[in-house]
Amino acid sequence: MADQKQEIKELIYIVEDHEVIREGVRQYLELSGYAVRGFANLKSAREAFAAQVPSLLIQDVMLPDGDGFAFVKQLKEKTDCPVIFMTARTEESDRILGFELGADDYISKPFSPKELVLRVQAVLRRYRNGSYEPSDGLLYVGDHWMRFDEQDHRLEVDDNLVILT
Repeated sequence: MADQKQEIKELIYIVEDHEVIREGVRQYLELSGYAVRGFANLKSAREAFAAQVPSLLIQDVMLPDGDGFAFVKQLKEKTDCPVIFMTARTEESDRILGFELGADDYISKPFSPKELVLRVQAVLRRYRNGSYEPSDGLLYVGDHWMRFDEQDHRLEVDDNLVILT
């Protein structure tokens, strides 16, 4: 068997109820080399997060089953997943609220797909380079999410328990 190193693509979740926008962004990011999963509502996004934390979340604010701001606020209590808000809400107060809730970037609709990809690259580069302060033991190292629970002496890498001596 040949020794081949398969490149693992960074996973991006998009929560956007407008199918044309969601699919367009998904396709553009996939062409840029990312693995992408799109969700039309918060319920399916919550289920996906319970199974796997992505490298980045692109989040709409106004969704049929809830508020994207509230979703990100809850998410940031559990994980340090980077977030880009992508929304039609353009008021300064909305942008400020997004950043106060922990967003790493905020892009207003309509937007340039190329600009969105560049913003995604910039956010992921900052996280890969460690220029952020992790919370609750969750770290993004190399291509992996790692969580160390100091109290229980447990290490999880990509949600898989690693046995420590």
